[in-house]
Amino acid sequence: MLLVTHIALGLHIAALTNHPIAALVGSLLPDVDHFFDPANMSMSNIRKLVRYSMKPTKVWPPRSYLHNIFALAGITAVAWFWYPVAALAFGIGYVGHLFLDALDHTNLRVFFPFSNRITNGPIKYNSFGEHTIAVGLLIGYAILYA
Repeated sequence: MLLVTHIALGLHIAALTNHPIAALVGSLLPDVDHFFDPANMSMSNIRKLVRYSMKPTKVWPPRSYLHNIFALAGITAVAWFWYPVAALAFGIGYVGHLFLDALDHTNLRVFFPFSNRITNGPIKYNSFGEHTIAVGLLIGYAILYA
């Protein structure tokens, strides 16, 4: 799903949980795995960061190491020990992100790294259907909470 779709769902979760930062971070954090490959990247080398963010790799396929239920559970557990009240909003935002990504037709590895089984939803990425979901969420937010 597009960034705006994840933000729109995060806004709903933020309004419902009263923890906007935690909800928005949870709804956006999984997409960090689109930008770099931890197996082949040196944080001290900015050129490598840029190079690895521009191409998919064979070691860590896109939408894998943060787009799974194990990352969800682990990161939410850490957040729970750090700030329990906001961790719930974070976890709901994270689940919402995975749910939206399960709806689109790009590869999602929900059980990575234990399984490379790919889930594909019925909605094409960046399609009219996805735009309709994003606009619907934004209109719904404006009507319900503004």
